Amino acid sequence: AAVLVLTGAGSLAPWRTTVAWAAEPTTPTATDERAAQQACAAPLTRGPGQLEATGAASVDGTTPVPPPGPDAGPDAGLPTTLPPLAVLDVRGDGAMAVYQDATWRVTCLLRRQDGAWVDQGITVGPAAPAPGVVYAATTSWVGGDAVSYLGGAVPAGTTAVTFALDDGTTVRASLLGTSFAAWFPGERSIEPGSVVASGIDGVGAPLG
Repeated sequence: AAVLVLTGAGSLAPWRTTVAWAAEPTTPTATDERAAQQACAAPLTRGPGQLEATGAASVDGTTPVPPPGPDAGPDAGLPTTLPPLAVLDVRGDGAMAVYQDATWRVTCLLRRQDGAWVDQGITVGPAAPAPGVVYAATTSWVGGDAVSYLGGAVPAGTTAVTFALDDGTTVRASLLGTSFAAWFPGERSIEPGSVVASGIDGVGAPLG
């Protein structure tokens, strides 16, 4: 598979890194899962102002998170611990972890540094259990490199989720149970109608 390499300098960390990306994900190991959980849980305990509550239409197209009361802190009502892992998408030196329960979805971007996963920011939004493409966004790593991602839920029995970028690249998302996710570098768009869920018979159906 083709590999795209991004190079950037981290403005919030004293290191430079190269991020490799591929259209096919790597199967995460148990070590990846433990390290991702540790890295992604840290921002939830950093104190007020460290979380971004989303759910706005620009990211999710779902019901926004209700605003806290006038005397509440900036993180009022947000989770302080990670929900269970829904899916972990590992590609090259980057990863996207999604944790979800009946109330919240926590999306966490990660970069590999010296063999360990380092969080690049998390986003907290309402859970989205219905099948379909339920979230997609463009943000940035530490250092400013743009990164995009999408994910959601699929019907039981789905064995693959793929989509096409605007440059013609076909990407296979990571799939765990009925949750899927994929990250890709830059601000490239997803071709309309190209997100497809396939079953064991290989027949695909568009999502979203």
